[in-house]
Amino acid sequence: MRVTVQHTLDIEDIPEYIEDRLRSISQLLEELQNGVDIATQESQAERYIAASELLDDVRQKMSFLDSGIEEIQSISLSYEKIRI
Repeated sequence: MRVTVQHTLDIEDIPEYIEDRLRSISQLLEELQNGVDIATQESQAERYIAASELLDDVRQKMSFLDSGIEEIQSISLSYEKIRI
């Protein structure tokens, strides 16, 4: 289940928020790569069900990742417009 959460930030806190979210996104990307690597190993060992389950987890996390990137993109553009 997915929920939308809204919160309020002071303008001066936005750059730090963006940086924190980007670090989280970067960490998630590393986890996704690790999941694909393990799925590859499982597939090479002919454990296709295990590989499929890992890939499903990666796919679901990619959806979450996309939402996070979209959020940061939107916040970054809005913040830049405010600064101009």
